[in-house]
Amino acid sequence: MLDLPPDLPPVHLTFEERFEQFDHAAGTWRTRFKWDGIGAFTLPDNGELQLYVDPAFSGAGSEPLGLDPFRLEDGALVISATPAPAALADRLWGYPYLSGMLSTLDSHAQTYGYFEIRARMPRGQGFWVSLWLLPVRYTWPPEIDIAEVLGHETTSLYLNLHSTIPGSGPPFVPLPTPDLATDFHSHGVAWRPDTITWYLDGERLQRWPTPADMHEPMHLLATLAVGGDWTGPPDATTPWPGELAIEHVRIFQFDDLQASAER
Repeated sequence: MLDLPPDLPPVHLTFEERFEQFDHAAGTWRTRFKWDGIGAFTLPDNGELQLYVDPAFSGAGSEPLGLDPFRLEDGALVISATPAPAALADRLWGYPYLSGMLSTLDSHAQTYGYFEIRARMPRGQGFWVSLWLLPVRYTWPPEIDIAEVLGHETTSLYLNLHSTIPGSGPPFVPLPTPDLATDFHSHGVAWRPDTITWYLDGERLQRWPTPADMHEPMHLLATLAVGGDWTGPPDATTPWPGELAIEHVRIFQFDDLQASAER
């Protein structure tokens, strides 16, 4: 039986990943952005200090470096953030850290629905987890943030909407939570034509009117950044590796809305 928020309207499952196996090249999960150049592997506008890599990543060279931030452990996919090997600095454009990301751009996108990720967050200064939705046409904004968690304050999470329309999102303030680095918790967002509602472990956190520019197919992303203008860089207290563990990803469509999956 599916454990869903009790106030959620009737839904049907459109996508599910329980990470019984993981192959970054299989097509379900994209492990880099669609943007060109360095933007495929990091978000420079955020001031991030990591590159998102996978075993096929070749950096500034032509041969894959075999870097793999992903592993399966105890029924979850673990994404590890680590310092970059000093010997590879020239191949990594000088970026000092490595990490991993997931995207459903190549496998699933839809307009509206309930999107849920059950995850355990990393703890430590400099880690920045984002669970978010981005349009398949790959423009920004708009963006729906399911949850953002900083490694130095794992008893808080942030909810946000990035819109082309000023003032369209909820107040960007930390919401108190249990320690999100101690155990797994379910982060969800119910995106409907009129409202967007955020949940933690099935409990409603906030509801906000859907902005006028958030009515198009979106795909889901999970990113573990290191550093950035918001969280700041790692320091001497940062434990390595930083690990984001994901037990499952589930996406549903509301029964009263016509399914609009792209793939």
